[in-house]
Amino acid sequence: MKQGNIIFITLLLTILLGVVEPLRALFTAHELSENYVINVGLCVVLLVVLALYILYMVRSRRKAQENVSSLSQQDLSPLSGQDYYYQEPMQQFDQHPVRIVNHAGHHAAVFDVRYKNAWEKWMTVLGLFDYSNIELTTNDTVVYYEQLPLQKALKRPKWNVFVNQQHRGLLEMAPLSKAGLKKQAVFYYDVRDHRYIIQSPRINPHTFIQNDQEQTLMQGERTMLDVGNKGNDGARGKKHHVITTDTGDLSTAEKLGLYQQIMMKMKQS
Repeated sequence: MKQGNIIFITLLLTILLGVVEPLRALFTAHELSENYVINVGLCVVLLVVLALYILYMVRSRRKAQENVSSLSQQDLSPLSGQDYYYQEPMQQFDQHPVRIVNHAGHHAAVFDVRYKNAWEKWMTVLGLFDYSNIELTTNDTVVYYEQLPLQKALKRPKWNVFVNQQHRGLLEMAPLSKAGLKKQAVFYYDVRDHRYIIQSPRINPHTFIQNDQEQTLMQGERTMLDVGNKGNDGARGKKHHVITTDTGDLSTAEKLGLYQQIMMKMKQS
C-alpha cells in the first residue's frame, strides 16, 4: 500500500462510519440506522489500530535518531569499495535517518527524507501526493534531490540534484509507455552532456544505473518483503545491497542517492 495511505484511509473510514450517519439523521429527521452501534465499534477499532501504527512509527524513528545522534559527518568512513548495505524502513518520513554500511560493516553514509515545507510533508503523510526528497550524507559530500513543484513536473516527477549545495543535474521519470508500465520503471539523470538511465523492473528485485554507452555503473538488489527482522536502526523493512563500479564520472554518493530516491518513488507508486 502506498506510504501514508494507511493513515488517510483509516481517518476517512472513521469519518464515514462515525460522523456521516448522525448528520444524516439530524438533517433528515430520521432515526439512526440500526447498524450505527456496529459502525461506532468499527470506528473505535480503526482508531486503536491507527494509534498503534503511529506509535510503531514514532518508536522506530526515535530509535533511528538515537543511533545517528552520536554519528557526525566526520565519523563516517570514506566511500571505498563496491558493496554497500542498508535496511529501509517500511514507513519513512522526515527525521528518520538510515545508516548505510560498507563491506567491512563501517558506517559510510546516512540518508533521510526532507520536505520543503509543512504542506508538502502532510500531503505525503496522508498519501495524497508524494513530496519525499532524499538527502544523503557521506564524510565529505551531501547530495540532495529536490522535487520540482507540481506545476513544473505535471506529466512526470522531476528532481533537481544538488551536490554540496551546487546544482549538479536533473533526475526525471521517463515518459510512460504501455510496455514500460508493465515491465519496469525507467528514470533519466542528465548531467551536462551525459544521460544516465536507471531501470528498475517491477517484478525483479534488481535496479541498474547505466551510462550512455550502456555500461553498468551500479546494481542494486532488494528483498521483496519488508516485514522481516529489524535492522540496526530498529525498523523493519526491505534490505538493500548496492554494488557500484568506478566507471563514469558519477560519484558513489550520487549513485546511492539516486538509487534510494527511486526506491522511495516506487514505494509511493
